[in-house]
Amino acid sequence: KRKHVQIATVDPLSGRPTVRTVVSRGFLPQRFVDGNYGASASKEESCCLTFITDDRSAKFSHLGRGETQGCPIECCWWLDEASVQFRIAGRVLVATARTTDPVLRAAVDDVWGRLGDSTRRQMFWASPGAPSGEGDAEVPRADDEISLEASHFVLLIVVPDGV
Repeated sequence: KRKHVQIATVDPLSGRPTVRTVVSRGFLPQRFVDGNYGASASKEESCCLTFITDDRSAKFSHLGRGETQGCPIECCWWLDEASVQFRIAGRVLVATARTTDPVLRAAVDDVWGRLGDSTRRQMFWASPGAPSGEGDAEVPRADDEISLEASHFVLLIVVPDGV
């Protein structure tokens, strides 16, 4: 599976677009759309794409820092096997460990729970764009607990409105 996707956001201050490559974290499970988290919850996927980022990144700022939901976003996904490109336009929902909406917070917990420890540790690295080693948080060691609440983890959920 091709996991690398390009996303474009717009800096609200300058109006300039920015494109970057991110790793797809799959599609949001349908149970978050349906609001059913019980044992009988659907194992199906929704049409919403998920990505993660750091709350100190430019893209987090471009997407309203979680204070404004529904900022525009566009994704470009090239599939080598089919030699086809998909451009997916939509709005993005932003969620963190501090999100008060119970559905979005449950989605944060779900995605965080599926990440490996090495990916979780990235949420403690130096601020994006800063030289390595100039972080404002200490990276947990291999035997330390990796706390979602102490991390800079952000879940981006793209709700498509055009392909």
